[in-house]
Amino acid sequence: MKKARKRFEISYVKIMVYIVIVILLIWTFSHFIGFTKNCKQNKACFDKRLVDCKKTKFINIDNNNIYDYTIKGKSKDKCVVDIYLRRMALGTDVEIVQLLEGKSMKCRLPADKVKSLKLEEMENLVNFCTGPLKEGILELALDRMYGLIVQNLGGLIGEIRKNIFNI
Repeated sequence: MKKARKRFEISYVKIMVYIVIVILLIWTFSHFIGFTKNCKQNKACFDKRLVDCKKTKFINIDNNNIYDYTIKGKSKDKCVVDIYLRRMALGTDVEIVQLLEGKSMKCRLPADKVKSLKLEEMENLVNFCTGPLKEGILELALDRMYGLIVQNLGGLIGEIRKNIFNI
């Protein structure tokens, strides 16, 4: 009778040890490999995790535009960050909203750039990004530059005509 009871106690202890080991393995796996921290709207949290390129979600409201940032983690010597423009500010020109809202881009940032990077500096890294949001940003920039050139070209042509005919 005592042998059966001892055998039961030993197997019960073994089962508990196995359960604890499995729980620890699951926690370790989810925390270090698959865990994505949600920084919500905390810029300091996002900046800290970006330096280490740790998986993170972050919502940034900039000039009433709502962006979703997701740090996917490291891929070789790059830090992969997805940027999604969820919603443009109220009152934004309809053409700009159609061009940019709901679009995303994937950025592969060099490890040396990420080490000293802050959220405010991310707009300077568009060269490392691809996707519809980047294309929309470039299209908008080109349209604005074209408008400025045409606007200034009219005055320049007038000055050239004035100088040519005054000779």
